[in-house]
Amino acid sequence: MSPRPPRPWVDRPGLLARLSDDVRVLVLVGPQGSGRTSLLAAWAADRPDTAWVTDGTVPGDATTVIVDDAEHQPASLWEELDARLQDDPDLCVRIAAHTVATVPDGWTLEALDLPPMTVHETLALLDAVDSPFDRTAAVALTAGHPASIVIVAGAGKVSAQELPAVLAAVGTQRALPPEHHGLVVTDHLTPDLVAHLGASPEVLADAERAGLGYWADRDRQVFTFVPPVREATRAARSADPDQDRQLRLHAAEHFLTRGASLAAFVEAARADRLALVDAAIRQGGIPLLRNHGRMIASLLMPVSAVRLGRHPVAAFALAIVLNARREHRLRAVELLGLSVAGARLKPPGSAERALFRVVESVALRVSGLADGGVATAQKAAALLGDLSPRERATLSELEADLLLHTAISLLYGDVYPDADRLLERAAAVTRRSSQHLAVLGARATSAALRGDITTATGRVAQATEHTWPDHELDEYPGSLLRVAQAHLAIERCDFADAAEKIVSIWPIIDTIEHWPLLAHLQALVDLYAGPPEAALERFQVLRRQRSGRWSTPESVRSRLNVTESLLLLATGDHTGARRCVSGGRAARMVLQAARVALWTGDDTLAAATLGTVRSKTPGEELVCATLTAVVMRRTGRDHEADEAVSTAAALVETHGMRSPLMLLPSAELAQFGDLATGVPSLLVDRAARFDLPTH
Repeated sequence: MSPRPPRPWVDRPGLLARLSDDVRVLVLVGPQGSGRTSLLAAWAADRPDTAWVTDGTVPGDATTVIVDDAEHQPASLWEELDARLQDDPDLCVRIAAHTVATVPDGWTLEALDLPPMTVHETLALLDAVDSPFDRTAAVALTAGHPASIVIVAGAGKVSAQELPAVLAAVGTQRALPPEHHGLVVTDHLTPDLVAHLGASPEVLADAERAGLGYWADRDRQVFTFVPPVREATRAARSADPDQDRQLRLHAAEHFLTRGASLAAFVEAARADRLALVDAAIRQGGIPLLRNHGRMIASLLMPVSAVRLGRHPVAAFALAIVLNARREHRLRAVELLGLSVAGARLKPPGSAERALFRVVESVALRVSGLADGGVATAQKAAALLGDLSPRERATLSELEADLLLHTAISLLYGDVYPDADRLLERAAAVTRRSSQHLAVLGARATSAALRGDITTATGRVAQATEHTWPDHELDEYPGSLLRVAQAHLAIERCDFADAAEKIVSIWPIIDTIEHWPLLAHLQALVDLYAGPPEAALERFQVLRRQRSGRWSTPESVRSRLNVTESLLLLATGDHTGARRCVSGGRAARMVLQAARVALWTGDDTLAAATLGTVRSKTPGEELVCATLTAVVMRRTGRDHEADEAVSTAAALVETHGMRSPLMLLPSAELAQFGDLATGVPSLLVDRAARFDLPTH
């Protein structure tokens, strides 16, 4: 046969590379409309020695043979291919099939399940054709099935409620027979559910061979029909709402016992049982929210706020999803408030209480309310520490997520020792790649924020020993690792590398709570690269945007005020720089007030201010030592200045941090000797330039 022309969905990261020439026989497995033929056509486009099987015979002069529609090939083809593979060791075969069982037994081969399109790929395809549909409804309905996405995208202007009928219309020839209509009541099936419905589990294998569906989760035996088949069958059947709801409830409980969180969530939500929705979200944890946010939004948005308030996990999940999508801000704020209120009213029970304290803490941190969730995080940490082995087991994979997010709340409250202890415990119980990456990044960032660059460097090195998927590294799981890498690049005076690390996650800055850290690092990069006025403008624009979106707790506000004060100082606005940190009690605020006094020549005030500092971290101690050395030297107290320089040298040698030297006047750097070698003065010396990546 001749290959059909490539479709828009073939350019999917990593898939073409998986069809490597290193494998002799590879079977590309997927249902109808999954893009198998298009992917093979794209792969074969630049291989002139490739031939497609036509009329059931193998081309005699090709070194690579492609077999499409394997289910429809005669037995003679497989016999001929078998003989060719034995006679020609260089022959390469690529096969498109609905199931690997189509290929004769005994062949040495590799199988590649063609996965559904991700949410990002689905949205990109809809955007490419300027589809008018509601994105959330389209993503939820098509479930990543490429042909369905193309059908929906080209359907013209119809409402979200009419989308199922669009798919049903093209699937009418593939609707299941009447005796199997009950199989489409739920979106997902297992052999046990099929048996519960009175049918033979073999019906799923038959459907797979016909290309009508696929195993969405082979390990847990979760099967789903492709959307046109499902919707065409639903349109043809006579529904019984009460009976259908009971079946969905049974399915939700069944999927929970199998650990199939997404399937459990979908069936529970469609059955309108929020208690089971809560249970599915707890079981699926953060990955469920991150990977299936649009599905969650489509099913929970119609639920009233009053009902969601009685189920704080569901309210929290929807709020996080809406925040990540940068939409429905007022609804997200309302839901975060409801999740906090609902969590506080939940009954005792150690594991439950710990879970709801973490939900409360994260909600307060994301929304910036109260203390940003620090006090609640401390309560959650105590509860998590007191859990018995049996109670910990009830949390399953969620335990690492709870420890991680409790630690992040403490980190933002400057409670570093407690945060580090929780992160160490989280590292010991991580099970997923994304969890492991997030914990490593948090541990590295915690060390960098304290000023312990030596420890941060080791933790970043540990993280970079692994190969992480781009969708994890440059999304939320990898965001704190990127923050730590940018910190370390600035400590090396490699501002170009710092800029690259910041750019990699800048597109998600509106959806993560780490934006104040990114804003500070970007400000330092901007000060090095160009006029301070531009750096100040960029920072203030970002801060105004974020301040209009959420509140800001005091610990985060102090970080932002110090950054803005530095930028104002660089532009010569000494009054503004002083005002930003006036009256601040946090060590970072007092140290910045001393720096402003030093830059404005008020050495007496600088010395008096430094005398009130109560440093808690190596970084704060180094800032204090460098400023003290400058003030003492200026006022003729050379012995005390030398002592401060010695203190600074010891701190740099132990912890590896040098960035506080960058915020001193260039004329003052000479007294620090080798410590200041290659260190620019960011507030005045901007002779060096480089081209910044654009955000």
